[in-house]
Amino acid sequence: MLSSALLTALLAAAPASAPESLVRNAPVTAQLAAMFVSACLDGKLQMRPDQGREISRRELSSFDRDDAQGSKSARYFKIFKPAKAILVMADYDPPRYDGQTYLCMIETSILDLKAAARLISLALADLRPAQTLSETAYEAFVPQEGARIYVSRTQMALSRLDRAAADRRAARVSKAPPARKP
Repeated sequence: MLSSALLTALLAAAPASAPESLVRNAPVTAQLAAMFVSACLDGKLQMRPDQGREISRRELSSFDRDDAQGSKSARYFKIFKPAKAILVMADYDPPRYDGQTYLCMIETSILDLKAAARLISLALADLRPAQTLSETAYEAFVPQEGARIYVSRTQMALSRLDRAAADRRAARVSKAPPARKP
């Protein structure tokens, strides 16, 4: 689980504290971001029965099943509202070849990348993470936590990096030119 400082900062990303215009202009992304925050960062998914349900690994598509390999403790959810999505809450052990341990992810086909990046960027402001935003992805790396948050048009994911991978990422980030803000 994440430290209380990171958790507190990330919980601020929930739509209730997001700028009203962001929630109004990207309501699906705001709701999915709230699910991501509650499930992936707080560990307590807040979802009504009409929004989705927990499913077994066998019920996942073969593509999603491949993404979910490696965890003995994974929980899977099919989300119906606000959009069709798959939520995987897991603790993959051991880390992958690149030192990442995926903790949680939401996969969907309709994320507003800039809105999701802005929500997460607002939540992380006090932690001063290394952040990048391109046309295809947003990434936030919190060195003191060894945590990486990755957002694309189809995914929000939280992973923890082992010490060596976190050190490599921190070194790379320190050499990179300043990133544009989301």
